[in-house]
This record gives sequence, structure tokens and C-alpha cells, in this order.
Amino acid sequence: MLKMYKNLKIGTRLLAAFMLVVLISSLAGVIGIFYLRSINRGYGEALVDNGFAQGDIGVLGMDFQGHRATVLYLIYERDPDTRANLEKELDAKVARIESDMAEVKAGIRDVATMTAFEDLEFRMAEYAKVRAETVEISHTSSEEAMLYFRANAAPRATEIQNVIEEMLNEKMKAGDETSIELTRQSSKSIVMMVIIIVAAVLLSVVITF
Repeated sequence: MLKMYKNLKIGTRLLAAFMLVVLISSLAGVIGIFYLRSINRGYGEALVDNGFAQGDIGVLGMDFQGHRATVLYLIYERDPDTRANLEKELDAKVARIESDMAEVKAGIRDVATMTAFEDLEFRMAEYAKVRAETVEISHTSSEEAMLYFRANAAPRATEIQNVIEEMLNEKMKAGDETSIELTRQSSKSIVMMVIIIVAAVLLSVVITF
């Protein structure tokens, strides 16, 4: 192979050497583009599956906690007009929680998270029954409504918050793991590109001599 190369004319040799170096350099570029697209896709998926999901779950947790204050106000409020406004406010907050739940469900991509979400749905439905019964009792007695709320709603609310926190922690953990893996891929692509570029330079030196 080397003898055939030496028998070529100088112009042909230079052209062949140039084309070989260009080919190797292009290989580095192709590999770089491949890894870059793969990493970008990975970051995009991580943002949707973990970043946006964390935000949706966090908003759900805040809205759930916020609506409980309205229930407490409603329990002790005796003015009919104020109670009517508080009931409208509670309905709006419940609708927001339902919207949050839909957002969280739409962003689920794995079986484990879906299982946790189904558990959350069940607990939310149980809590909704207790909330409705509490509001109904509060029409006649604030004290009885508060006793009922503390005995039945508070434990369920704690369970709901625990499930939400577990889901949030799992998303944070998955996001960290994805970030580490993408960083590893990025480092690997840089090393491969450097190796190919160095090989191209060395080949150019050898051909020159």
C-alpha cells in the first residue's frame, strides 16, 4: 500500500493525503454532531419528564395546602353572604387542584410514577368526600364540623402530602441521575473528538514526512 502511494505523482499524493485528513476530520465532526443531538434530546426529555413534572407536582402540593385554609374559614364563618363567597372560592380552588392533577398525569412517562399517581387519585377522592361532609356539617355547627374535619380530613391530608413529596423526590432523583448520565456522554464525546483530531494531526505529520 505504501509502495503504491510512493509511486504516485506528487500532486496525486498531496491530494490523497489531503482527502484522507479531511475524511478523518469530518468523522470527528459527524461524531460530534451525533453526540450533540443525542445530548440535546436527552436534556429535552429530562426537562419535560423531570423538570416540568417537578413544577407541576410542586404546584399541586401548594394548591392543595392552600385550599385547606378556605375550608377552615368556611367552618367558622356564620355570615350567609360571606359563606356563599367562601364556597365559591373553595369550588374554584378545588377546580384548580383537579386541573393540577390532570397536568401531573399528562406528564407521567413511567409505570412507577403512574402507580403513585393512582394512589394519589384515590386519596384525593376520599379527601373530597370528607371535605364535602365537613362543609355540610358546618352549616349547623362549627364545633362539630371542626371535630369531624380534624378527625377525618387531617390524617388524609397528611397522607396526600406524603405521596406528593415522594413523587417530587423521585422526580428530583431521576433528574439528577439523568444529568449525571448526560454529563458522562458529553465527556465521552469530547474525548472521542480529541482522539480523532489528534490522529488526524499525527497522520498529517507522517504524510508530510
